[in-house]
Amino acid sequence: MFLSLNGFAQNKAIPFGDLDFRKDGLVYFKNQLFTGKGYQLANNKKDTLGIQSFNSGLEDGYLIQYSVKNPKFIILKRYFRNGQKEGIHYAYFDNGAPKFLYQFKKGAYQGTQREWFENGQMAQKMHYLNGREEGMIQVWDRSGKLIINYYYKNGRNYGNIGKKNCMSAWHNR
Repeated sequence: MFLSLNGFAQNKAIPFGDLDFRKDGLVYFKNQLFTGKGYQLANNKKDTLGIQSFNSGLEDGYLIQYSVKNPKFIILKRYFRNGQKEGIHYAYFDNGAPKFLYQFKKGAYQGTQREWFENGQMAQKMHYLNGREEGMIQVWDRSGKLIINYYYKNGRNYGNIGKKNCMSAWHNR
């Protein structure tokens, strides 16, 4: 019996262990640039743990990972276009709490990036424009205390890392 891998049966996909992930950033199968889907099974060999699409050795399409505890639950989803991260990438902890939500454009961070602790508490919220910090940057500790809070504009930091009130420095300029 073959598991369904987004429309592909395992006999038409290659186990990750058989793929050659090289330092040049390309993926090979039998010394040829790989085009197709790679997959990984959970330890019980019955459930798909992950699947990823490749085109001419580059990540191209979705990378999806499933929870080992609940194989129907997606814990990670990323999208690649010609080897570059693109669009919304997200992950969840096995308990269902969000882990991160990132946005990419042509491989660079774009927009609001968020990370959480396993208990659901926000860990950080950062804003990017074309891969560079631009806007509010905030980081919290596990107790929910804001420990980093500053505004980044045109390559300059307004506020102090480790201080709560940085917006007055920006608004009073």
